[in-house]
Amino acid sequence: MTTAKTKSISINDQVVSVTQQAARLRNSPEVGYSPEAIDGLKSLENSLARVSEILIPFELRYSHLQALAGIGQYVNSTLEVEEVLHSLWGSSAGMDRHGKETRIHRHQ
Repeated sequence: MTTAKTKSISINDQVVSVTQQAARLRNSPEVGYSPEAIDGLKSLENSLARVSEILIPFELRYSHLQALAGIGQYVNSTLEVEEVLHSLWGSSAGMDRHGKETRIHRHQ
């Protein structure tokens, strides 16, 4: 029996999805919502948009921490210093603190 590997969806993507669903409900012409319900949906959209703005930097930091943890696991799993350094230099693409892709270049 094989299991399909599913891609994890970020919390921010889920928040954005719920925000979009609330907007579709609020703007749905076939459903006659009360003004209070429409106001509640709009308030929910606004709150979720603020949550999304807060989550973005946390998710970026989390991805950086995951990368560092992976490097730490690799370093701890081998005793060959040269192999570790060669591997790290070969896969040194990453992100700077502004979210731009960077690459460390090795001088030969």
